[in-house]
Amino acid sequence: MEENRQNSYVSSKIEFTARITGPDGQVIEKTVSTMGDIPSLEDFDLSTMEGFLSDFDALEKAILDARNMIGKEMAAEYLEQVSKKNGQKHSPKELCLLSQNLESSDSDPVRPLP
Repeated sequence: MEENRQNSYVSSKIEFTARITGPDGQVIEKTVSTMGDIPSLEDFDLSTMEGFLSDFDALEKAILDARNMIGKEMAAEYLEQVSKKNGQKHSPKELCLLSQNLESSDSDPVRPLP
């Protein structure tokens, strides 16, 4: 049954825009979009709990994928602006890699970049 439901999903564009406005009014904005297979508005199954949960799961996964993308992209854009403004010798990519390493290893002490 679930495979038949997935066949009725439509590829839809999911778009997130994030904006950071600093106290000085400077705006950093980023938009990401991704395609996700979700049930159409007309086909979303409300007739059974199983159908609802299956369709909601597909919708939620597509939205969470886009949300995760905007988080990463916004962090990278912010660090890009920080790097430009402060003339840092580390690229935004290096700063992003550092932040990802810190997130994945809570037991390591925070060390500054060399």
